[in-house]
Amino acid sequence: MLTLQLRYLRYAIVGVALTVLTALIMPVLLGMSPFLDLSVPHRMMAAFAIATVFVIVVDVRMGMQAWRQRQEEGLTTLWVPIIGQTLWLATTAWIYKQPIDGDFLKTMTLPVMLGGLTILLLTFGLLQRRERAIPLDDVMKQATRRLTWVVVVLAIYALIFFGLTLNWQSGLTVATSVLLVVDPRWPAFWAGWRRFRILRALAKEGVTFQNPHALDEVRDVNHAVVEKTGLLTGDDVTVTSVMSLDDRYSDFDILGIVTGLVEPVNGVLSKNILAFAEEHGVYPSSASEVELIPNAGIQGVILNEHFAIVSAAFVLANDYTVDQDVLATYKELGNSVSYVVDSMQVVGVMTFGTSMSKAVLPIDRFFRERGITTYIATADTSGSVQQLTKLMGTLSEPATDLTPDEKAAKQAEWVNDGESMLITNQVVPENVTPLLTVAVDKEDMIADVHVETMTDLPKLWDTTDALLGADTKVLLWTSVVVLLIVLIAAGLGIFITPWLFVAPIVATIIRLVLSFTLRAVVAPEN
Repeated sequence: MLTLQLRYLRYAIVGVALTVLTALIMPVLLGMSPFLDLSVPHRMMAAFAIATVFVIVVDVRMGMQAWRQRQEEGLTTLWVPIIGQTLWLATTAWIYKQPIDGDFLKTMTLPVMLGGLTILLLTFGLLQRRERAIPLDDVMKQATRRLTWVVVVLAIYALIFFGLTLNWQSGLTVATSVLLVVDPRWPAFWAGWRRFRILRALAKEGVTFQNPHALDEVRDVNHAVVEKTGLLTGDDVTVTSVMSLDDRYSDFDILGIVTGLVEPVNGVLSKNILAFAEEHGVYPSSASEVELIPNAGIQGVILNEHFAIVSAAFVLANDYTVDQDVLATYKELGNSVSYVVDSMQVVGVMTFGTSMSKAVLPIDRFFRERGITTYIATADTSGSVQQLTKLMGTLSEPATDLTPDEKAAKQAEWVNDGESMLITNQVVPENVTPLLTVAVDKEDMIADVHVETMTDLPKLWDTTDALLGADTKVLLWTSVVVLLIVLIAAGLGIFITPWLFVAPIVATIIRLVLSFTLRAVVAPEN
């Protein structure tokens, strides 16, 4: 957002005052008396001096505004009307100094020129707030730059053609009208407004974005790295067993330790473990200093001894004493497995199963239609992904039994290989930098796009297709209309040569009508 905006309407009010003043103190038509003869010495010179100062001030202020726009938005078209209004003043002064044949001085007078400048300033003021509210993407900016140079080239053409065929004052008059009749930014403004409405509709459907331009990248995605837990698996968790692997503890002892550690945690798995323990008549052990181990499990102190519930990968990475054959057996089970450890060794095992998310099949079908490969990296055992492997045709070989660091490294490897999308409900590691990050049901998480459920993902591609239409069809047709107006302004003089003198004021009136139309159509939405 621009930190400082030019108050165009205030300058327009000054323009109105100067228009009336110059109409009173100097002849409106050549050879006629003024409406009110104030007997001001050198009144024509004084009027032009005042008008020149006003135009210079407006040019300088608009030039500063153009520089700010260029710095903050990477695009400005203000230099086109700056040139146009300056040429209009210069041409008017030249016609007064050296009148030409025809009726030029009926409209190419100083009061009419100031009136036209006032209209021009009004057009800027009418659309200023609308334009600031609508961001433009790179395609729109590129189209605006091309159209700007087309306008300038046609203005030069008009200057040379009418300058050589009629006279240079006529050439300057038509060139001025070409520079003022439209704003080269209008097609991008129309397309940007269409884009804004598309994104607004998407937000109402539960899809929000911290980076709206990231949606333009969706069409390039060729593989998706998806978090398994909570996205491809459902909320239903079934605890199947809790057993001791150490002769010092019974199965009930291990279950008491597990429930004691998870009791303070408010989660689906915790509630199911507590329900499982209640069914077996086991009550939670009293635990203290309970804290989460990031992406690995939970730990705490029970009866002055340290215990933790962790993944198999965490057990191996931290060199806990464990029977490798027993560990391998549980890893191959079609369940998720967690191990109970004390400060030195594995003392128990808990197996549990999660249901598949209802979104798995429709999302897999959608990804298959789009040619997108799916990747999964998880700390869970290989058995926990067996059902997913059977159901998902787009799923590449899953990476299982990973420590948090190994999981982050694997995700980084995948997202850095081609055009990738990371779909997650967990904090994104610093070294994982996909083309696009989608957060599912995590509004407070930093991500390019936020969706409520996995089933919202197809909306991203639908929106991308609609945005492409805004960048092509809307931009194309509005550019054609604007270009036709400019061409008419540059070439119509061939057929209406006797009335070339009306070109600049008619151009500003056309611009004002189009500005009112844009303002009325592109109304702010609640």
